[in-house]
Amino acid sequence: MNFIEKINSQRSLIVAELYEWAETFIGEKDDEGEPTLESYTTVFDLAKKLENNNCSKEDYNNIEFHIYQINLKFNL
Repeated sequence: MNFIEKINSQRSLIVAELYEWAETFIGEKDDEGEPTLESYTTVFDLAKKLENNNCSKEDYNNIEFHIYQINLKFNL
């Protein structure tokens, strides 16, 4: 089973995790110290695409990256 099939086999769980992960970026500031929603929007949009079964190969690669980041954060 390739990673796209693995992601799709756990779609509802991953969608929920991505939405939750997106929330962690609220309040983030850019390099100039200004509030930004760029990371939030990026992750939220990935979750929405996965939820609607509308992901490109690049989207799946990005989802895989965020799954890795989520696991890294919570397994430290």
